[in-house]
Amino acid sequence: MMIAAGALVLSGCSGPTAGWRHQGAKVVEVEATLERLTASYKSAIGDSDVPTTVPKDARCYFQVNEDKDVKDEAVCGPIRQLGSDKNLWVSTPLEARGTAKPDEIVLVAPSDPRFGETTFDANYKLLDAQGKEADRDQEVKAPAAPKAAVGDTPSVEPEDSTLDEPLVISTPDATYSFSALGISDHVGEGATRVDAPKGGAFVTAQYDRSKSGDAPNGFTSEAVLTVDGKPVEIPEGSSTVAVATAGKDAAVSIEYDGNTQVVSLAEQKLTSGHPYIDQEYEPVNKPQSVLIGDESNGASTTYTYQVDARVTSWDATNHWAPEGKDRLALAISFDESSQYKESGNIWTLRYTDTTYTVTGVTVTVDGQAIPVDPASLAVVPRPDNDYQSQDNIVQIATEIPAGAKDIKVTASVARSGGYVKDSGNAYPAESLKNEPGSIDQTLDLAEVTLTPTESGWGG
Repeated sequence: MMIAAGALVLSGCSGPTAGWRHQGAKVVEVEATLERLTASYKSAIGDSDVPTTVPKDARCYFQVNEDKDVKDEAVCGPIRQLGSDKNLWVSTPLEARGTAKPDEIVLVAPSDPRFGETTFDANYKLLDAQGKEADRDQEVKAPAAPKAAVGDTPSVEPEDSTLDEPLVISTPDATYSFSALGISDHVGEGATRVDAPKGGAFVTAQYDRSKSGDAPNGFTSEAVLTVDGKPVEIPEGSSTVAVATAGKDAAVSIEYDGNTQVVSLAEQKLTSGHPYIDQEYEPVNKPQSVLIGDESNGASTTYTYQVDARVTSWDATNHWAPEGKDRLALAISFDESSQYKESGNIWTLRYTDTTYTVTGVTVTVDGQAIPVDPASLAVVPRPDNDYQSQDNIVQIATEIPAGAKDIKVTASVARSGGYVKDSGNAYPAESLKNEPGSIDQTLDLAEVTLTPTESGWGG
């Protein structure tokens, strides 16, 4: 702490200070000059921006040792400043000036003195003009922090409002990333502390909104801070505002197409509303190619499965999924090749006149079985605009519990079909003798586990 004061003259008088000396000269006019120094000291404290408790008996003292030698430094105190856990004593240097009498001096402060925090010199006592020693152990109560007015926006956020990791809330049109959320009875610490209004609180909501392309269906989301059910606006450039009530229900509400996601400031999390998700899932164990039979002799089938999944909670046609549910779009696609070959014969007969029947499907989400009726499913050719799937696709659309962490899938497809005597099969059909009329196989998809991709989370 540094406190400025004007030039001061310090003197001695008769009585308790009669024997006080500095460098052999008698110190005079002590009482009057200590009073002036104390007045200037308290005035300097009053000019400080830091709230300070100043006891009535706080004053300035000379430092005097057992030999009554006066040190060229005055000590003033005690006071207690906001945020300090101890009393504060300060000092200012003194200069000796002569008087009309050659054996007397007056100790004066510099023309522009500074009061700086000090420690006590064990060889000196702090004495006033009556020779009374200062009470260095006096208990001084810490000052109360200033209170904010309703609507004030402090320059700092409450320390406990900063989130360890951003809280991300998404809608179909935007992503909101919260970095600070909280309700507090004060902001700042130590000398910068400011308390909330009486009966009120500071509420903090710091977030960034990033647009996710054009808003589908023309809807636009908006985040609204409410306290006691009423909208509260935080002025631009700030994230904290003082409110008149305790603000326990303070929340940020984000509405889109009839669904409101509510973020609690006190709990620092999403507490109600349907989270938005538009998430791709990928296999942990990618299906491998499977061979049934012997490609060099007899009937054989080779097939490979591919499983793709997407989970969404909203789409432009169906709007939001039911509460607690998301929508799963599952694509089980496969390529297969069936043939007949006789040992010692160079020809291979291809069996391409095929029908497929879904005979079994299981879907399990986080350990919960999802009902799927195989009879309702069909194998269809890959659409022309699908450049990722295999040639044949089974599409499954169903509702699943919201927030799926892993999806397990198995499937069985029966293939049955003969060969066609086209140009590619003309010679094999004439050359081979024991070819079957059809090749019938079951194409089993071993259990595949899918988990969310690293990118693509919607909420």
